[in-house]
Parts: sequence; structure tokens; C-alpha cells
Amino acid sequence: MSKNKKKTKIVIKKPKRLLIFLAIILILMLFFIIKNNIIKEKTDLSIIINNEDVTQNIKNEIIVKEEAQYLSFEDIKECIDKNIYLEDDIIILSSDKKIGVLNFENNKIEINGSNVNIKSKPYKNEAGVIYIPISELQSIYEMEYTYIPEYKNIVIDNYYKKLEKAYLKKNQYILTEKKSSADKLEKINKGNWVIYVSEENGWAKVRTQNGNLGYVKMNSLTNFVVQRDTLETVSSEFDNNDFQKDITKKNIQKYDNRKTIIEELLNDAITNKKNCIRIIYNKDKNSTEYKRFIIEATAILKETGITIIEE
Repeated sequence: MSKNKKKTKIVIKKPKRLLIFLAIILILMLFFIIKNNIIKEKTDLSIIINNEDVTQNIKNEIIVKEEAQYLSFEDIKECIDKNIYLEDDIIILSSDKKIGVLNFENNKIEINGSNVNIKSKPYKNEAGVIYIPISELQSIYEMEYTYIPEYKNIVIDNYYKKLEKAYLKKNQYILTEKKSSADKLEKINKGNWVIYVSEENGWAKVRTQNGNLGYVKMNSLTNFVVQRDTLETVSSEFDNNDFQKDITKKNIQKYDNRKTIIEELLNDAITNKKNCIRIIYNKDKNSTEYKRFIIEATAILKETGITIIEE
């Protein structure tokens, strides 16, 4: 009589949980590797003025048309020229030493009385918003203007503002915030330069050659070079080298009239070898026309070294 042996079946269970866990770890690793190399894409134009992003202050659309970039009259007044002025059909621009006049009819700009050809002219859109070709106004505002379409940046640097470069010690991502986990704006290779803006808590705010404003660790920068220092205003002493001019009875309501009077002041100062003119005006000094006269006279005469003083 034989005994029946019961066969035992050995079942080897696959470590499904372990495989799932490893797969999750692998996916997470791939995600972080990809994330660490993703550069944030921009969808809209930015405008950087003297290393400050003023895009949030822009109320109207920035227009790129043909070879020019346009800002609205309102936005130029907000961000660049608080004294910009519309008189009849002309636009009067002003900086420290220059007055510029644009019109809607031709591709010219008058700068301190001399006409200069430009490629683009102002226009009004269907809603009546005035647009001005900001890319044509470098000489008026004494600025360096750069448009970088690949990175959707407009960069403006005034010549009287400090500009300092620094070089990268190693390949580096420019980040949107002062933290290592922040989004990446651009990769800068070792040995390339950036504009150094400021430093806070071990982080440097910088601007790349493509106009992107962001942050890197301060210790990743070296060889700081001041390319242009801040231009300080020097006060002058006149020592009786001045004369008075009464414009009370002059017609200063229109630009052409003001321009003629300013030319007379310039000729008088040169003839009498004076470097300061004391303006007398016995009417309302808060009137628009008087304020415009002082703005325009101050800029045009300052370019020749003559100072205006209000009595």
C-alpha cells in the first residue's frame, strides 16, 4: 500500500508595492531634473527703466509696429517724462537739457530748435489714445535704448545713472526670486557679464544682457566694474554774472511764442557774457503757460551753460 504524497505549491509573490514605490521615486526624480532645467517663458513685453521693471505701471498696450516700439502718451508721462505736453497738434517732450517737438504729420523731431529725421511718427488709435515711438527718442532723453524681441524686453538706461557690471564665476541660472527653488529666467555661462543692481541677504539683483531682471547668489559674481557712475548735479555760483529779464508782457501761451522769447534770452546772455538769467513775471506763476515757459527755457538754456532763476 503506497502513501499519497501531497504536493505543496510554492507561490513567489512579486513585490508589487516595492516596484510601485520605485516607479514613483523615479518619476519624481525625473520631474525635478526637468523642472530644474525649465526656463520660464514670457508672454508679454516688459519695460525696464534704470534697472527697475515698470511694466506693472503701464496702463496701455506696448505697440511694436514696423521698426519702432510705441508707448502711449499717458505711459510716457507716468514712467519717463512727467512734463510731456500736448499743445494743439504737437507733442512737447522735455529732459534735463533738451526740448523735443513731435507732430503727427511728418517723420521729424525738433530738438532745441534743430530738426532731425526719424523713421516713425506719433499716431492716434481708434480709441483716441496717442502713441509715441519711444525707440526714436534716445537723443531727447539722453538714454541708451535696447529692444530684445527674443526675450520680449525693452531696456532703457539713462546716461546719468550708475551702471556696474559683474562676471559669473560659473554657469548660473538667473532666478525670479531670492530663493533656490524660484523659477528660472535665463542661463548665463561662466565668464559672461551681467549688470549688478543691488545686494540683499547674500543675493544679488542683476540684469542680463537680454534685459531679464532676476537674482543670483552674491558669491557667484566676481570682477565688479563700474562702467558709468552717477552724474552729480554741480551747483554754480554766479557772482553778479547775471541779468534780469521781465517777460510779464510777453505772450507765452503758445510754443512758438515761448521758443522766440527763449532764443532772445539766449542771444542776450551770449551778447552780455552772462551765465544766469533772473526771470521776472508779475502774473500768475501757477498758470500752465508760465510753467511751460520755465520748463522749456531751463532745458534749452542749460545745454549752453546758462541757468534760469525765478524772481
